[in-house]
Amino acid sequence: MNICIVNIHENNPYIGGVERVSFELGHDWIKKGHNVFFLSQYKSTIKKSYLSLCKELFLPNSDKADAMVNVEYCIALLKKYNIDIILNQGGIYPGLCELIRLIKSNTEIKVVTSIHCAPLCKITDIDNSFFIKEKLGKSIRKWLIDIGLYMRYVLYKKQLLLNAEKNDLKRISTFSETIVCLSPSFLVTFQELLGNPDTTQLIAIPNPIKRIDKPLMLKKQKSIIYVGRLEFGLKRIDRLIKIWAKTEHLF
Repeated sequence: MNICIVNIHENNPYIGGVERVSFELGHDWIKKGHNVFFLSQYKSTIKKSYLSLCKELFLPNSDKADAMVNVEYCIALLKKYNIDIILNQGGIYPGLCELIRLIKSNTEIKVVTSIHCAPLCKITDIDNSFFIKEKLGKSIRKWLIDIGLYMRYVLYKKQLLLNAEKNDLKRISTFSETIVCLSPSFLVTFQELLGNPDTTQLIAIPNPIKRIDKPLMLKKQKSIIYVGRLEFGLKRIDRLIKIWAKTEHLF
């Protein structure tokens, strides 16, 4: 089978989770006898070198994913390499999804779209971003501004974000044979967003974990390691610091 993995970023495994997953899937499928191509909108800004067994391709217009030049380039690419299926790893990027929708409307290609985040994560991000004293400090002016922004968000913007997520997911469902989410616990929420609790289009597949055949023999020390982006909204690293302050004496 000829598979094209489409992503917003180059599938450099040192960039982040989605890129690492794409890299591992591509290499595993190649070892199983398939042909795998990486098609990305942007090249990596991280210069750490890596060796990819998959052919790396890039959109000619990186500024606008759904530009007609990109549509024409992708259709020609699918024919040239006899691509059977597209794995869309950019399910949260409307521009990339629109590109794939346009490709789908002009070809018989099969599309699987992966959503590498929790449902309503944009709303969760903003919900967690208000009234953080580490950001606002002791400034009364900053607190008043934050209260005003919070009221605007609750009364107006939150519903817009909810509607946008529903529309994005419904649009993805029009061109994808299957929509993959990360956890079975996400299925009900995604079904509600689609407005179809009986859909068979949604499935759950956790991210792959590369098996280590030989355990690493390391001299163990008491360590706590945080792996993730340094941000408030989705990661809430301020809470990690507070937790450690309350538990450090136990360890």
